[in-house]
Amino acid sequence: MNEKQSMNKVKQIKKLSKVFLFLVLFSFLLVILYLLHLLYNPKIYFRQIQKRTWSTDIKPNFKDISPFYEKTNCESFEYDVSEWTLKYLKLNETKDYEDGNEINENEIKSFQCKNKLKELLNGKSVKRIIHKNNTIENCGCTKHTSQCNESAYFNSVLMKRVNTPPCCREKLLEMLNTFSRELQTLHVPHMLAFGAVLGWARYGKMIPYDRDIDLIIDKSFWNTTLFFDTLRKIERINGHKSKFEDNGKKLCMTYSATNHNFIDIWPFEIIKRVGKCPEVSIPHYFWKLQPLENLFPERYVRFENIMTYVPRDPHRYLNILYKNWKKELDCSYKKENKCSEKESDYSQYNSESRDIMLMIIILSIIVVIILYSTYCKV
Repeated sequence: MNEKQSMNKVKQIKKLSKVFLFLVLFSFLLVILYLLHLLYNPKIYFRQIQKRTWSTDIKPNFKDISPFYEKTNCESFEYDVSEWTLKYLKLNETKDYEDGNEINENEIKSFQCKNKLKELLNGKSVKRIIHKNNTIENCGCTKHTSQCNESAYFNSVLMKRVNTPPCCREKLLEMLNTFSRELQTLHVPHMLAFGAVLGWARYGKMIPYDRDIDLIIDKSFWNTTLFFDTLRKIERINGHKSKFEDNGKKLCMTYSATNHNFIDIWPFEIIKRVGKCPEVSIPHYFWKLQPLENLFPERYVRFENIMTYVPRDPHRYLNILYKNWKKELDCSYKKENKCSEKESDYSQYNSESRDIMLMIIILSIIVVIILYSTYCKV
């Protein structure tokens, strides 16, 4: 009887262990299913199959970027820290004073303002001067000088973001205007991309703390004779240099041989995958495949003072690329000398990494099933 009882206990223990193993494996499968749910959120598919209602009145906010004047207590000039800009309010700032001469309180204040003005002009804090007659003097980079070493940053003393120097932004816009006009003349499909679209959606202009402009053009025009002729024409007339990077996947256009402010240009192509709507692809690491309807037909809009193109539905376009594109950055965190959020601005997974993760999950399920069936036979 003792042997029978012991055998029964062993059998009961084995049954309990099998039940326990089953519960563990079942829990493991639930975790995998939960990961699949996170990986393939049903909202993504719902967004693709739902009836599309395209807005025809999407317009940027055209929100003016308010200046931030440093408190100097000077009536003759004001200094906009965020825009590196000095603005004269009077024709004559101050006069010099000789030692031994008595000066009153107003003269002391004027003398202090003069020293402050000298400090600003002798330093690297002024990139643009607006004179009393509204003429603008560029004190920053030019075609014959290198680009400004300074970039957008967070001023921890004033607790304020300082934008990209205006001279650098002007060079980027000049290149965009030149290249876009040439493409429009040739009827080559092209449009703004990434941060440039974000800037248009927010302000109707370039992001003030950005350091480049992104553009995509039709791949059928890429590497053609007409394409190279256009680049040579731009270099001959405007002095903008072009070179291919990333094994020919990207074109980088710089302002001049010495001034390396640049715009990036990628070729786009329309791809068709089985069971999916046509999508737009470019050879960029952070790009996420966009439904064709998000981009085409493109919109002809005003970007700063330039007439160019943006995607058909910028909001849907930006929602796919960015987590929170409406949030303006203060440049307190920079990555690769570029203002960014501490977490990546782009979506967490691209299509390739998602497919790899899915394969790992499928293999894990197969291994679990094999192990369980092997244990049950034993």
